[in-house]
Amino acid sequence: ATDISPLMIIKANRRSTVHRPTHFDVIGVKRFDEKGKLTGEHVFIGHFTATAYNRTPRQIPLLRQKVERLLERSGFAPSSHDGKALTHVLGTYPRDELFQSSDSQLFENAMGALHLSIRPRTKLLIRPDRFGRFVSCLVYVPRERYNTELRQKIGDILAEEFDGRVATWTPSFDEVLARVHYVIALQGKVASKHDAAAIEARILDAVRSWGDHLRVALVERMGESEGNRLHSAYGEGFSPSYRDEFKAVSAIADIEKMERLGCDSDLELKFYRRLEDPERNVRFKLYRLGRSVPLSDCLPILEHMGFRIQEEHPFRIDRDGEEIWMHDFHMQSADGSSIDLTTVRDN
Repeated sequence: ATDISPLMIIKANRRSTVHRPTHFDVIGVKRFDEKGKLTGEHVFIGHFTATAYNRTPRQIPLLRQKVERLLERSGFAPSSHDGKALTHVLGTYPRDELFQSSDSQLFENAMGALHLSIRPRTKLLIRPDRFGRFVSCLVYVPRERYNTELRQKIGDILAEEFDGRVATWTPSFDEVLARVHYVIALQGKVASKHDAAAIEARILDAVRSWGDHLRVALVERMGESEGNRLHSAYGEGFSPSYRDEFKAVSAIADIEKMERLGCDSDLELKFYRRLEDPERNVRFKLYRLGRSVPLSDCLPILEHMGFRIQEEHPFRIDRDGEEIWMHDFHMQSADGSSIDLTTVRDN
């Protein structure tokens, strides 16, 4: 078995300063005496050539034998659909992972990748380095969700969870999924036990779009039928500027206000304060159906009520083709005194 093989292939801690700035490849060949006792090791340090990465595993004896062992272990006939699918997974697998993984590690992760071809979804596959220097992580996400921001966010999650840093990352794509191979360099030794499911849950939360979070929040608050109806009406209607300013769960209160527009009135109001706001500050949302409200109509009234307007942010929201404008005013009491929200709402 490869686990007790006299051949060892790993990555060095040090990066090369020639040829290409990647970590050195290390090949160790163990020496044994006539009785089979380990007496030493020959170590070769350098880089695999491009040929080692460009050829198929079938054309590299070491990898060909490993692929054959994994196919035999899977129980799939090489000519069967599952056998061909597993062969494809191994053929497109990160080449360094093929060289460095033990048979058991590679089999477990390759089967996990195989299941993704049947049911594509967000998935994390982990392989700890045998010497505790790094953790190799394969992260699969829907291709349409992949972007630079998500790649950095997932890297931050992995670095935090394993108490290390992102040493390298390499993306690849198929028709449905994007795969990013992260190598996390560790500060100390990796814990023998890690909660892969909890880490994967954090990644799944990062992959979910703002609209996905809104749907979940609406269903939890309103029930499945009403939540899905409201998501259908508003889910795609919030502008990028709104999504940047407000969390999805915060949009529920705005949706509740906007649901009244066109039924009870064409104008809705909301005074509120965030937890971090001082007592002299207050925020005011003004909702209007059909068109925005001119600032020249709003400011005199608000100033007459004793407010000094600091900022105003307009947001256009689409509700099944209907235009709704929400104006978000950030205000402060003109004399610097505390503001009683109850009194303000009554006025």
